[in-house]
Amino acid sequence: MPRVGRAREATSLLLLALTACGGGKDTPKARDGCDLSGTYRTRFDAGVGQWLWFRFEVDSAMKATMRAPSAVDEKTTTLTVDPDPAACKLSVVAKTDRGEILASLTLDPKTQKVTGKLRMVGAREGVALDGVRDPVGGTPPKHACIKPGRYQLVVPAEQEWKAEDGGSCDNAIIKVPFLVEELGDKLSIDQLDDDGSAAWTAEDYGLVGDCEVVLRFRNREYTAQTRLTFGGDQVTAALVSASIQVLDKGDSRRCHVTGSPMAWVEKLEAGSPSSQGGT
Repeated sequence: MPRVGRAREATSLLLLALTACGGGKDTPKARDGCDLSGTYRTRFDAGVGQWLWFRFEVDSAMKATMRAPSAVDEKTTTLTVDPDPAACKLSVVAKTDRGEILASLTLDPKTQKVTGKLRMVGAREGVALDGVRDPVGGTPPKHACIKPGRYQLVVPAEQEWKAEDGGSCDNAIIKVPFLVEELGDKLSIDQLDDDGSAAWTAEDYGLVGDCEVVLRFRNREYTAQTRLTFGGDQVTAALVSASIQVLDKGDSRRCHVTGSPMAWVEKLEAGSPSSQGGT
């Protein structure tokens, strides 16, 4: 099944414009402990449980580059940085193919927590940003059993599926690529599109102990509720329920997995393709 709702649709939410921040002024003395270089992983609430990323990397020369996955195309977006180390703040203008976006960020140098806002030209209000800064070299993991990276939940066709109208469910299969990260003290799980970019979808999850997660992926085409157990690169899935909208000879129907539901999790290599209908 083709996946619907690509993350770049969210760019319409991000048509936030600002003229480039001023330059040429002397850089003020840095606040104690403030280092503005590193990787910024910030995100915003796009509504209905859909969180989208705005992430980028800043080097020691205050040159910034977009990083995937993000709600804007990191391959075509260029960044201009205006640092304020005395206040431990950073302004970033992202020039996209649909306009300019301004991120105004404040870094807490003790916790590495980042707060801020995206806003558009002429708008008094913006979209709240929240996230962390990863210093160069990264940070030690807080959950030893959970390895950050890209994974894929597979609910295979080779099991018992049942259609609400009694029709065929031969095409019923669910493949959901997702990203697992630590976001400060929290665990972050986000669905991805097939190309590894952020998906215009939603998920609900909660930690059960240090190594288990109760997780529900939801989309207009499919839902999947499962329990994941992490053990480094190995992740096991105990599927609770799943359903998907399938096409059969021009007819659309909803199919549900029944019996003893089966699923597994695959580890994806960085940059590897994945597909809702197969790899």
